[in-house]
Amino acid sequence: MINFFTAFSLIKPTIVFTFNVKRLVYLLSIPVVISVFLMILEKYYPLFSLALTADLRLQVNYYTLATITIISLFLVFSLMLRTQQIVFFGEQYENKRFFIPLIDKPFLSYILKFTYIFLFSLTLSAVLGSVFILILDHFVPIPDKKALYILGATLFLLPYFFIRLIFVLPAKVAGKDLRLSQAWRMTRKIGPMIAILFAVALSFPLLGVTFLFNLCQNLLGEHAVFAIMMNAGALSSFLFSCIFHSAYCSYMYLTIVQQN
Repeated sequence: MINFFTAFSLIKPTIVFTFNVKRLVYLLSIPVVISVFLMILEKYYPLFSLALTADLRLQVNYYTLATITIISLFLVFSLMLRTQQIVFFGEQYENKRFFIPLIDKPFLSYILKFTYIFLFSLTLSAVLGSVFILILDHFVPIPDKKALYILGATLFLLPYFFIRLIFVLPAKVAGKDLRLSQAWRMTRKIGPMIAILFAVALSFPLLGVTFLFNLCQNLLGEHAVFAIMMNAGALSSFLFSCIFHSAYCSYMYLTIVQQN
């Protein structure tokens, strides 16, 4: 069974893979261009605006929200899939200058498998979160808003269960049909550690972009072009984080398979 030190050591090949400049240009060129166009769209059709009423309510442009959400998720899943294909099968998936995200059969299969894992993790988190809150309410009565506490417990448990089952995705890409129970057993000794590593890897680039955004805003002011580029940079940073996560998942899966 893989141990903590082996899991931690996999960060090094993940960094080497992720920070390959040629590979980043291949993977991110078109997604970054699409991100810029999304932020230009948001500039002319703002996501949020103030309603001209007496109480100044905040309005949401649901068309812009739906467009940005759908395209962003499409880019995220496309990059995750292509990253894992490169890790498993090598240069045959890097034989072009730029990666062009497409909706094809492997992509749809990947989406369905992700949705299955997410819904199962959400259901498990909701059930256990509800049981915990109801038991807690029996000993320490919760006066009101019990549903809010159950929601909080569900959101707290969801990342842990999801990450414990995430290896079903790289197994799918590698051509293996991994069951949820098998994925759970594979990570029974390092589940919390994986959750921490993933959280750090996901948050670090976003925190870096937030810092640069605040720094540049103080130095340059709120220029429209600057705001568009920084927002596009934030989305691109998230896409970079998805590449890092997918590569780490793939190396972890390969290590567990080799040990078994």
